[in-house]
Amino acid sequence: PIFFGRMQESMQLTNRVLANRLTILYGESGVGKSSLLRAGLGRRIATQRGVMAVAHSEPGRPLIAALQESLLASARRAGLAPESGGDLADSVRAVQRALDGPVVLAIDQAEQFFLVYDEEERLEALAQLQRFLNDRSLNLRFVIAIREDALGRLQPLEAILPDVLNVRYRLERLGREAAREAIESPAALYDAHWEPDLVQRLLHDLTDAE
Repeated sequence: PIFFGRMQESMQLTNRVLANRLTILYGESGVGKSSLLRAGLGRRIATQRGVMAVAHSEPGRPLIAALQESLLASARRAGLAPESGGDLADSVRAVQRALDGPVVLAIDQAEQFFLVYDEEERLEALAQLQRFLNDRSLNLRFVIAIREDALGRLQPLEAILPDVLNVRYRLERLGREAAREAIESPAALYDAHWEPDLVQRLLHDLTDAE
């Protein structure tokens, strides 16, 4: 409810994700990719009677297992009670039967994928992702969010995921008026207000930083 300044980007990313099995979201570090995923895309997927789950690469936890845990948690927050048994495909089907909508699985901070796992673990995760992408019985979409300076690390994966770089969405820095909306609108929801001079100073500093 307090996410402002990215309405256009939220709509564009949602349309791209729903139209494609795999989408790469990328941009500079700190530009707001995680916020756009969770508060922008996730909210819009919910309006489509769908569920979105976000997972990270973590030592000692296979990526597919992390996605399944996140999906089950998201489904419970949506008021569902999916069974925890079975594999990720079983969980996706259970959620889809209950909602009749898309399931979006997002891998955030994907640059960590290359640091956390060894080659064998990466290959196993990618092989499983390929199976899910090829399974047209699943109303399933994947999003990979990655820093722009790490985007090139995805290119060698094309041998396993041939279409990995086909659909991309670059998130730009907030423009001045969008930044103003992101600063002022959340406070206004709670009948609070920024001092105008402070807002101008923040916008000036943000512009200088760029």
